[in-house]
Amino acid sequence: MTAGVAKLILDKRQEIERIFAEHDELVGAAQDGDNVERLHVA
Repeated sequence: MTAGVAKLILDKRQEIERIFAEHDELVGAAQDGDNVERLHVA
């Protein structure tokens, strides 16, 4: 990983974590038959 990519990830960390948290809320609220895939394993 280049230093530029690492810096970009660190700079965007809060936004990335917010997006994952929103996705986890969608997964938790999904009803049977809904199609929301997990992005990561907690």
